[in-house]
Amino acid sequence: MSKILFADKLHNAAEALGEKAADHEAQCGIAHYGKQASEWLDHSAEYVRQFDYEQADAKIREYVRRARDAAS
Repeated sequence: MSKILFADKLHNAAEALGEKAADHEAQCGIAHYGKQASEWLDHSAEYVRQFDYEQADAKIREYVRRARDAAS
């Protein structure tokens, strides 16, 4: 699954949860938790969209290479 598709699914879940929380806001105090979870999911979706996997991979490989060279 591509990161954009995954981020879109997170965003869609966040929207659905936010809408349910808004629908129930007047009915119960637990709606606040639904709204908070919705915001966290949406922030996660944005993080996934912006995360550069290739850069992270390159940094990890460089770290491992340096650690291996230092141990030699």
